[in-house]
Amino acid sequence: MAIDGGRCVSIGQLLDERDTEQRVLREVLHQVQEGTAESPKNCMAGWGNETAAPLGATRRLHQRPPCQPPPPTHRKIPLVKKYTYALPLRWADADAYGHVNNALFPRYMEEARTRMFQEMLPTDEAGRRHHAFVVSRSIVDYRAPLSYREEPVDVDVRVIACRGARLELAYEIRDADHLYAEATTLMAAYNLETGRPRRISQAELDFLARYTES
Repeated sequence: MAIDGGRCVSIGQLLDERDTEQRVLREVLHQVQEGTAESPKNCMAGWGNETAAPLGATRRLHQRPPCQPPPPTHRKIPLVKKYTYALPLRWADADAYGHVNNALFPRYMEEARTRMFQEMLPTDEAGRRHHAFVVSRSIVDYRAPLSYREEPVDVDVRVIACRGARLELAYEIRDADHLYAEATTLMAAYNLETGRPRRISQAELDFLARYTES
């Protein structure tokens, strides 16, 4: 007979309890090493406290990462907000050298912008006159000559700013290999019936937000 914590137990029963504790300890350490334990709290189950664990087991526990790894950190990837129109080139746009006349680039920008605005503006003529936009300034920087070809060229449109009656757009005329021109246009929301500027409506702001750089 032996006394353990005030209990009278047989030597065989005491050895069985010690074997059970050692078996639990080995299972916990195996879970820690394999990374399958549910949490650090569960890893310590059966020890009572850290000092009750064998010295070697405690040292190995502190040398390894926590049983439950932290959740992965997801990086926010910024979205590229732009409207792209694949604009077909016309043979008449090219000069004798096969280059597209630079003076036509603002027309390409207008065509892309018109396609973009089709979803935003009213479909009836009266509504379009009440919710028009007029260009007050255009700036074009020509980067490379654009030669005529059968493949279309991309015209990218982005919203730089929109507030009150002011709308500013940025453009790039490009393909996968070359940038041919960059441009900006300053526009005003305008009521053609009254002949006066108007405020950009909330529906228009919601649409333009799709293509606004944050």
